[in-house]
Amino acid sequence: MASKYKITAYQLKVIAIVAMTIDHIAWMWVPATSPAGQIMHTIGRITAPIMCYLLAEGYIHTHNVRKYTLRLGITAVISAFAFCFFATGKILPAKGQPNLGMIYTLFLALLALRTYDSERITGWKKRAVMVVLFAASLLGDWAGIGVIWPLMFYIFRFDRKMQFKLYGYTAVAFAALINIEAAYKDPAHPYASFFQFGTMLALPLLNCYQGELGGKRSGKWFFYAFYPLHLVIIRLIAMCMQ
Repeated sequence: MASKYKITAYQLKVIAIVAMTIDHIAWMWVPATSPAGQIMHTIGRITAPIMCYLLAEGYIHTHNVRKYTLRLGITAVISAFAFCFFATGKILPAKGQPNLGMIYTLFLALLALRTYDSERITGWKKRAVMVVLFAASLLGDWAGIGVIWPLMFYIFRFDRKMQFKLYGYTAVAFAALINIEAAYKDPAHPYASFFQFGTMLALPLLNCYQGELGGKRSGKWFFYAFYPLHLVIIRLIAMCMQ
């Protein structure tokens, strides 16, 4: 059932980048096991599902999917270096710990959407490409699930109830798996990753989205630039403080 309140795509993007900034500030300076860390990371969990949902919406409504893919691909490359810099203080990822960021994962998700709709790639080839894209996403942030969610939102785009039902199931399962893994690795802090269940907070926000874009078309460049820029700025501030 659609909400009586309305949120535009532009407003969802603003909410996502505010939540993302809070989350990344927490990763840099606030212990995840502290109450403040848990709250900030819980807020940050709103970002990924919103970005995945809007990626599917962008794919549906774009006038030129090739240009859309190119823009996101270029942003993914730039953001991969920015995310590595944020995480390690170096441009390249640490040995054995590659993480190329969320935009990289979203770019693979967009390729998965195009593969799903492709008439040239069929049968086992289509399934093989999907598997490769899913496996490649393991090098990014929100590995795996960041490809599944956009596909799920797209496939059930005409059934919002099913969209949100499947999202709820997968979000809870994903959070539970992360918590089990975290508790196994650090028995002293078995609830340190409880904030992962914060992804459920995105549901009421997405339910308020009624397909309106809002904002100005020129504003899209701000959102493309914000992700890598805020990561670099946070790391530079941390270096200055040291």
